[in-house]
Amino acid sequence: MIHKLINIIMLEGKKSIAEKIVYYAIEHAAQEALQDSKVFFENIINSIMPTSQCKSRRFGGATYLVPVSIPESKRAGAVLRIIVKEARKIAAKGQPMNTVLKNLLSQTHKKEGAVISALDKLAAEVEANQAFAHFMR
Repeated sequence: MIHKLINIIMLEGKKSIAEKIVYYAIEHAAQEALQDSKVFFENIINSIMPTSQCKSRRFGGATYLVPVSIPESKRAGAVLRIIVKEARKIAAKGQPMNTVLKNLLSQTHKKEGAVISALDKLAAEVEANQAFAHFMR
């Protein structure tokens, strides 16, 4: 999963820079939590995986957000994309990406911060659009 995070963070094909960012963030966040870095990262990802998301479906001339379940194989990727999206929002304000990612991982480990609120918004969106679930057929 670490390599998937590296590939999501990578911009313009600069994989070595993305590797430095990811490994710095995971190692330092794991040191703060007094855990092994690989176990720390796996625990974070496994504890916050979403089970469903909303997708747009066109039906009868209107577009509806329809809740669909996420397959097991794609749940980790969904979490990683949310983490990177939130990290890029904060890094756009001028902070270095490696420290932003480290802080997000630490906050996520404590079940607080931007990633957890984004996952809560996703769950609320799925619940609000549950009435349109019959359009998935």
